[in-house]
Amino acid sequence: IICPVQIFDRLDKSNQDLVTQALTDPETQLTVGKYLIEGKESFPRNIEIGLKYLKESIACGCLKSVLYYSNMLIKGDIIPQDIESAKRLLFKHLKEDDSMVHFLYGLVLKKQKYYADSMKYFAKASKEGNINSKYEYAKMLFCQKSGIFGTNQENIEKAIYYLNDSSSHGNKNSEKFLKVYYKLNEVWNLKN
Repeated sequence: IICPVQIFDRLDKSNQDLVTQALTDPETQLTVGKYLIEGKESFPRNIEIGLKYLKESIACGCLKSVLYYSNMLIKGDIIPQDIESAKRLLFKHLKEDDSMVHFLYGLVLKKQKYYADSMKYFAKASKEGNINSKYEYAKMLFCQKSGIFGTNQENIEKAIYYLNDSSSHGNKNSEKFLKVYYKLNEVWNLKN
């Protein structure tokens, strides 16, 4: 990938060096790609060129690039959402011992309404320590979307455990969920 001259000439010396290093280094290709996509570190925002750097990095085997690109495909806020492309990309890396691969694959399956399979990947990523996966897994346990895990009370206790664990590690969504849950319990207990 060759950075267009009109972009390269406007970069400071350290960023020009970064672009030059990206000619052969997949990790640096990811960095340059992210800077271009996000318009950070004095790089102009240029999603099209940023994606070229990202795709080259992926072709060279950079897992971080796979995760970054898959996340963009799932969210659909920077580039058009493409769940099938994210699924194909992540599927190639499921055997790797990476909690983010399992978490993102779980998100893909959840969006496709494969709830039982989604829960399995969230559970796996949760065991690997992924706090976002713990939150997703807990929500699904709580809501009983799959209907394959124990009794309702067992699932709620398990969900509370995962919510507390992910909240204690900084997941704000888990913290909010727990606050609402405890408040509802308080109101329910007052009525009974």
